[in-house]
Amino acid sequence: IAAEAVVIFAALPLVQRGHVKRGGWVLLATSLIATALISFLYVRIGYVAVAYNLVAGFLFIRYVLPNESRRLAMGFVVIELGISIATEIFNPGWREVSQLMLTISPILTTTLGAAFLVVLVRQAWRGNIRLKLVTAFTIVALISTGILGSVVYIDYRNKVHEDLRQRLLNIISLVAMNQDGDLHSTIRGPEDAKDESHLKILAQNVKYLSTDPNLKYIYTMRKNEQGQIYFVINARQGGEPGDPIGTIYNEPSDLLRTKFDTLSGPVIEEGLYTDVYGSVLASYAPFYRSDGTLEGIIGVDLDAEKILAEERSVLNLILGTTLVTMIIVVLIGLFLGNLFVRPIVNLSSVAQKITEGDLDARAKIETADEVSDLAIAFNKMTSQLQETLQGLEIRVAARTKDLATVAEVGTATATILESKQLLQEVVNLTKERFNLYHSHIYLLDEAGENLVLTAGAGEPGRIMVAEKRSIPLDREQSLVARAARDRKGVTVNDVTQAPDFLPNPLLPETRSELAVPMIIGGRVIGVFDIQSEQIGRFTDADVNVQTTLAAQLAASIQNVRTYEQSKAQAELESLVNTISQKIQRTTSVEDTLQTAVREIGLALGASRVSANIGASIRYDSNEAKNN
Repeated sequence: IAAEAVVIFAALPLVQRGHVKRGGWVLLATSLIATALISFLYVRIGYVAVAYNLVAGFLFIRYVLPNESRRLAMGFVVIELGISIATEIFNPGWREVSQLMLTISPILTTTLGAAFLVVLVRQAWRGNIRLKLVTAFTIVALISTGILGSVVYIDYRNKVHEDLRQRLLNIISLVAMNQDGDLHSTIRGPEDAKDESHLKILAQNVKYLSTDPNLKYIYTMRKNEQGQIYFVINARQGGEPGDPIGTIYNEPSDLLRTKFDTLSGPVIEEGLYTDVYGSVLASYAPFYRSDGTLEGIIGVDLDAEKILAEERSVLNLILGTTLVTMIIVVLIGLFLGNLFVRPIVNLSSVAQKITEGDLDARAKIETADEVSDLAIAFNKMTSQLQETLQGLEIRVAARTKDLATVAEVGTATATILESKQLLQEVVNLTKERFNLYHSHIYLLDEAGENLVLTAGAGEPGRIMVAEKRSIPLDREQSLVARAARDRKGVTVNDVTQAPDFLPNPLLPETRSELAVPMIIGGRVIGVFDIQSEQIGRFTDADVNVQTTLAAQLAASIQNVRTYEQSKAQAELESLVNTISQKIQRTTSVEDTLQTAVREIGLALGASRVSANIGASIRYDSNEAKNN
């Protein structure tokens, strides 16, 4: 222990200076060597060493040593565990028996073993399923074999003790009955050691000892005048000389001290009794002279070491069985863990592939249990996910194409500054780019009461525009009017089932229709209407796309209208300025009036313009031309 302490204090500075690997190896090696050596020195320390190295070895391997050293360190720990267990099983004769060690060994072993189990369970529960299964199997096996082993050991121990007590009771009864009290009464002191009576009784008792190798002492006792118990005849196994006659017994047990004067039959100590002569299972019985008076008390002792050796052999057998069972259970746990976990691991790897984007990966169906049901459900989910993503990609591509088409229409019409040309270009491009059956645009009149068809694609559109078709805003049986009133897109994917659809003989193939309002500044200025010959052609995405296009178109119409109004205003101002300059160059009232009438007529495109001043003067543009 002192050497280990020196090494530990020498190794700690290595760890403090950052040499964790070297310091960790020194500390672990010191711990393993010290516990192995102590196992060789004292009985029962081997199991404490096993429990200690399980805890210390795990902590060193888990938290101190680097990853590359853990497997080697684990090997050394296993070797030391084997040494300690083998030492306890074979029990070399040179090992010392320490009562303190015998007392604290079970406590230390149990405490350290429980600590290791707690650490192991906590660590395992953070790991994978395989480790959890192995740990669970090991704990169940440990608890089961521990309970079974404890029951077997306690039952065996009680049975052995009962058998020993009964055997000892029979022996003490036989020995006490055959003691010659009259002959024994002649032995009074140490001077009688060579007396024939002493030698005869001593030889007889040594013969009794030789019948059972577990018997250690047979001795007779009396009390002196001071009430002290002293030995008379002291026979030992093998005929070794005992204490002299009259030797005071200074450490009698409580049973012997209290029952000495009143003992009427054989009795046995409740447990092992230890004194200067060693640890024994002691029994006592009175023996008498021929006249019936009490001559003394005879004691027969069983060697406790041999009793304990038998108990240790059974305990070692149980512990060895437990250890073998543990190893077998761990191996079975590993096998079953791999068997149970492999499908889950495969499923996890497939999930990882899918996470990385490989939607073609599928879990392999390996069993016919709940895991296979999970794999089947997982494959179905993956297929649905793949179909959903593929459909989403198609929809996104279509939406992107539609938005690109909207941008293209907006770009193509951005430079058109004439409203009719703008609207016609929009309906033509929309029909072509969106692959539609027909498209046309209605604009709200100045009174805000009717939607007037302003532009239409193709020949049907030209005809309907020429016919100046219009739809009253309050008309119920009209999809276009409803879109303007509700200020949102209206879709009918089967016009034959729509009560408010207006059939058009120029568009007989129409099967679905979408109408969206054109809104600018919160005011509806018209409706953009598209039609398809397919049933179910339009979706919510189409409504959003066409709403975007309608909003863009409304802004373009507003810009063109603003431009046309600005242009007309500028032309009017220019015309007024020109007429004003020509009038300013005239020199008479007649010339001024004639110039004004002539220029206004030319500007207005009128065939005749006249002006009256007062009641008598009249100027006519025709006369001015003639003049």
